[in-house]
Formats: sequence, structure tokens, C-alpha cells
Amino acid sequence: MTREALPELLHQDAAVASTAERSYRETEAIAIEFKRLKPEAFVRVQYFWDAFPRVLPHSIAKKINFRLLDDPAFYAFPKFNGFYLALYPAKVLQDIADVDEAEFLVSDISGWMSTWQKCRGRKRFPFAIIYALDERGAADFTRSEFVQIASVDFDQRRVRILRLHPANSPGRHAYGAGRARIGIQSLTANNADMWYPNLSRFCPRDPETGMNAAEHWAKHIATYFQQRLAPLDGLAFDVPPFAPHRGSDIDNDGLIDHGYSHGINYLGLGLYDFFDFLKNGSRFHAGLGPDVLVSADGEEMADQRFPDVTNGAENEDFPGYMDFTRFPEQLNLHRWWCERALTPNVSYPVMRFPTDAYHNRQNTDKLLPWMHNNFARLGIAAACFGNGIVAYESSRVWVDKKLLAIQEGDKPAGGELVETRPYYIWDEYNAGTRNQFRWLGPPSGPVVFRKDHLGKEILTDESFERWDAIKMPDPNVALARKEFMARDRRLSADVAFLGTPKRPWTGESGPGGPERLERAASVILRSPRLPTAVGAGDEFAISFVGLGRSIYRTVDPKYEHIPLCIGFRVRMGTGEAGTSQWAHLDNKPWSAQLSVTAPASGAASLEILAGVEPGGFELRDFSLRAGCAEVAYRRFPHGLVLMNGSARKKVVFDLGLIDPDGRYQRIDGVVDPDWNTGRPVEGRIELPAREALFLERKE
Repeated sequence: MTREALPELLHQDAAVASTAERSYRETEAIAIEFKRLKPEAFVRVQYFWDAFPRVLPHSIAKKINFRLLDDPAFYAFPKFNGFYLALYPAKVLQDIADVDEAEFLVSDISGWMSTWQKCRGRKRFPFAIIYALDERGAADFTRSEFVQIASVDFDQRRVRILRLHPANSPGRHAYGAGRARIGIQSLTANNADMWYPNLSRFCPRDPETGMNAAEHWAKHIATYFQQRLAPLDGLAFDVPPFAPHRGSDIDNDGLIDHGYSHGINYLGLGLYDFFDFLKNGSRFHAGLGPDVLVSADGEEMADQRFPDVTNGAENEDFPGYMDFTRFPEQLNLHRWWCERALTPNVSYPVMRFPTDAYHNRQNTDKLLPWMHNNFARLGIAAACFGNGIVAYESSRVWVDKKLLAIQEGDKPAGGELVETRPYYIWDEYNAGTRNQFRWLGPPSGPVVFRKDHLGKEILTDESFERWDAIKMPDPNVALARKEFMARDRRLSADVAFLGTPKRPWTGESGPGGPERLERAASVILRSPRLPTAVGAGDEFAISFVGLGRSIYRTVDPKYEHIPLCIGFRVRMGTGEAGTSQWAHLDNKPWSAQLSVTAPASGAASLEILAGVEPGGFELRDFSLRAGCAEVAYRRFPHGLVLMNGSARKKVVFDLGLIDPDGRYQRIDGVVDPDWNTGRPVEGRIELPAREALFLERKE
């Protein structure tokens, strides 16, 4: 977003200005100017420290000359080191004197290996935090400091550190043998020097302010918004993980708990507390109030899932990190956010990869199979099936593919990225040559998911009495209740955690999320063998009305709206499993449609994956039919949106049945005139796999 581009951008009803660059102060001013020029638009600033809530301690920022060090109003620098998580903490077994370099013996540091290898592969050294133990053995962060790890001997369990603070600094200490611990940093955002804050309620309180980490950052960001961004509508946060974090020790007892206490994800609940304090205030500040919009990434099961304290979620990299197999999950999740979040709901999908229309023309041959215009059309259609907000920008560069996204220009000799316009237009945005934004008008009705193309019901009513419940061998997990009933075609189960599971759900959001969920599933409900053999790649449509009963509400009633997640997949008789598709279930009925795919040919069953989190679920009117569930349409006063989400089969839409009185034509396209031909259409339209079509209604 630039000042010069503002007149061209005023057609937009929503905008998020990124403050990731050094010019963030200018970006703030431009966003405020945009709001002044178009006061009815929702204008927010994306606020993050490379990715919130990963933050950077002041002493490390100073060491690496971090770019935002000179603006404490934007960047929070708490003096209290106890706000940060020390990963894989190890006890210091030898004295550490107040010297510039020190080498000493420690207890188990095997958990450091991955971080150490990644950092050394990039020719850098990781950071760590040392904190003292008081007479009772409790963590004392008033005597703590951040250091750099210069070498590690994993066999001998010896660590050599470099001090960041100068000699005689109040931030530098000596530590006695057996009276301190040292924990390594978290690697995030391509090995950035970011740290996870301990947002859990077990975080020690700053003795000077009385605040814990969630309260500190909520107050800081609320103050920043009120001082600098008050004319705007709100804030958008990048990558806030609800998932517990591997190797963490939230209660600082020296035992790795991965963010759990008594089997409950308190690190994730701490992120809820942060958003709650930011929006509604704490005893330390009043909060931003209900009129300020707060949103955050929500495309992953590992991301924030707090619809009652946020105004929606960004579904980034729709339909999911270059992986079209996740389209069913992502479409369902986006619709869930559009239904559940606070009003005004600003949830939206964003596509940010090259396509036929927007790419470096010198690298056309390097476009991947999913990098085509239909990718963007599906995202725009998904937005029309939600609340109508959508974004596309093809500036994402994947270095390993050597593919630069460039609009209206080629890569110059200097290798710089060239963009002659600051945004990307699609025919579906502005009706092509008509250049009329918002041409569809508000929806004329709900999204209609087609079922007439599906096969017959596969699961008989009686088969619901014969499902199996398979519990993973884990003494800390119990299948507290299961119920399979032919009446109402109902499946339900409760999973209790007696402690932290042996394979807990951990990790940041991003690629690999579904795999982590699958590994953490502690209970599998498996259907009887399907009556006929399946073929490799066959699609099956699942539909149900679901309810979730998460354990989090028993911790505090304010957590009652946090959903839990369950997954679905096809399991072959040989043991091979297909790609899983996941869904949120909360305390309000949710009607879901999801497709799962057979990974091979032969005998198969359907599996429901549960127990990633403690709690229960109930699925009623459960249906399984051959075909794709993501075939849908929605009518608008001036147009019609058709979607075929199938990965392999074309679908026919009968306009005479959808709108007997309507006459339609294709958009007269500019960006993709081969698809948007401007020609009249009538009768039956055959839509290819993974495609969406926007039709104009002829008045």
C-alpha cells in the first residue's frame, strides 16, 4: 500500500496494512489516510514480531541489531525475563562465574539437538536463558539472563556460553552448581531469533508491575493501538498458535510439559487470555473494547480458535500451503469462522501464489500444477460462500522453485521484484470489462451444497451399531464413553486425559499440521468395512450435524466457546490411510460437509480421529456417500457462483433448476478471457474439477 495507490484502492471495503517492514510508521500513516478517505471501510494493521506471539527479548534484539529496537511503543521490551519460555530446560551442574565465557556440565540436553543442528547449518549460534533457583528450588527470574550458546558436547553434556551483558551489568549473574537451569530458544519463522512468551496462567508475575505475560502484552498492544492507530478499526495478528509448544516448561519446575498441566493445554488457554485481555481488559488496563476489531490467523487447527473474543480469522495460503488435498477442510473451516466469530466478522481467505495471470513470464514453465487461475477462482468463490471478503496477491516467493511473482513486468537484470500496481484484479472482482466492484450484490440466499450428484447412502442404519472404538495404548488417556446408535445415525464419544498423553499434540502452525494431529489422536472410531471395494482416488462425501464438548470450559466458564477438533479419513484393509480432513466442533450445532479420498484400491473403512484434546463430541444424521461434498452454488441479485471442488470429476449444473426465471452470461473477462468469454449460457453447464464459475445475471 502506497500513498500514490490510494485513489486506485478506494474500491476496497476492507484492508489490512502490514507493518513487517522498516517503513511501518509510513504504513501506519497510509492506513489512517485510507480510513479518512473511505471511512466506511474496515481498515486494520497487521501487528506482529515476525509472527505473533513469538517475541524477541531486548538483550537479544540489541545483540543482533534488530530493526525495530528504537521504537518501544511498537515493540514490547519487558524487563522481566520470566515472561519467556525456556525450552528443554537442563539443570546447571557446575558453578558459573561472572565471566564473558563459561563452560559447564548440565543434565539432559538431548532435546536441544534439533535446534543446534538447524542453527549450525545456517552458520549461527542459538540463544538460551539461564535462571537461578531459590532455596526451595523454585525458579527465580530476578536472577536470570539471555546468553548465546557457543558450543555443545552432547555426549559429555557440556555447554559453553557467551554473555550478552557487559561485566558488572545488573543483567549479568553468577550461578551455583545445582542452583540454576538453562533452556534453549524456540526456532520459528525460518530460524528467526524469536521466543515464545509464557502466556499460561503459570507464568511468574513481574515483581515490579504485578503482571504476567498475557496481561503485559495485552496492555502494551492496547496502548500502542490507542496512541498510534485509534482512527483505524483494529488489529490483525499473524500466526498465533493455540497448539502447545514442544519442549516448553510452563510452570518452570524443570520438567518438560509441552504446555500441558494435568493433560490440559494451558499454553493455548493463555493465548485466549491474551485476546480476552486485549479486547475486554484486565485489572491492569481497560482493553480496546468491543468496537475495535481483533482478528488472527485461523486456517490451521493449531491456530487461534477463539470466536467469542475475535472478529474472525484469516485463512492464509488458501486452500492450505500449496496442498489442494486440504480443500474440503479449509472450505469448511472458513465457513465455520464466518458463522461463529464476533460481529463485524472480517474473516477472509487469501491466496498469495503465482498463477497463469500473475507470474514472472520468464518462469511460466515452473508453475506448479496448482498454480493456475482456477486456484484463485476457488478462493474467491469460497469467500462468496462466507462473508464476501477475499484477498489475492502473488508476491509469495518460494526460493527452491526459483519462481518470482511479478505483475505486468519481467525480472530486471538486478533481480529485484517489480510490481507496476500494488494490487491484483480478477474478473470475478469487478465483472471484467465492466469494472464494477461488488457487482454481485448481497446474497439472495444461503449456500446450497449439491447432493443430487452423489451416490446412494453407503452406511446402513444398522451399521452404526457395529463401529469399533480403538484407543491408543496410553495410561494417561481414557475412552470415558462411546455410543453408536442407529437412531438419528449418531456417533458420540468422550475422551478423558488423566495426565499429559505420551504422544501429545505439539508444534507451531504451518505445513505438517494435519500430520501432527494424526499422530496425537488417541481414539479412533472405525466403521464396519464398506460394502463394496473402493478405487484409488475415489471421493466420499461426509455430512453431519456436530456438537463438541471441550474440557476447557471446566477450567473457566469463559473458555466454553473454544472448539475441539476431530478428523476423518479412509483406511484401507491393508492399513494404508488417506489424507485426513479436520473440523472444529463447539457447543452449537454445526452442519458440515467434507470429502475424504481413498488412497488405494480395495476394501476400506471410514475412520474418525478423536482425542487430540480431552472432551467429547456428538455427530448426528451422519452420512457417507460416493462423490465430492464441495459442490455448491449461491445466488446473488446480479449473478450466480458455481463451485466444483472435486479433485477429479466434472459436475453438471442445471441453470433451469437453480434459477428457472434467470438468464445468465459469462463475465466479459480481461484477466482470463479464455474462461470468462462474455458469452450467454443456458441450460446445463459442465464445470471441470477444481473450478469455480461466476455468471452475470442478465437484467
